[in-house]
Amino acid sequence: SNLASQQSPPASVNDLSLEQIEAFMKEQFDPTRYVVRERFKFWSEMRRKPGETIQELAVRIRQDAVTCDFPRIKDPLDEALRTRFMCSVGNEAILKALFKVNDEELTFAKAIAIAVETEEAA
Repeated sequence: SNLASQQSPPASVNDLSLEQIEAFMKEQFDPTRYVVRERFKFWSEMRRKPGETIQELAVRIRQDAVTCDFPRIKDPLDEALRTRFMCSVGNEAILKALFKVNDEELTFAKAIAIAVETEEAA
């Protein structure tokens, strides 16, 4: 659904203020909102494509890293353990549960706890 239809009562798109539209767009498309998922994709989906040059691969890696916000990592070891765990877990329900948690709150220990809880509930 779009922003206009979410208004109460529903409004015309032309009646929305620029601030309302900007806030909605930021909420919908802010790449830092999904840092956990972006880092998971960065580490688990990177394969060299057939015929891809080394330079092209390097450019793609740099582009993919932009949304990962790597400079903000406070505990590199915990981040590495968490990401390796997520890339290895192989359970879509667990991954969906982990992707819902804010990056700063999702430690390796919390990821394990969520995975155990999700697996036991299934």
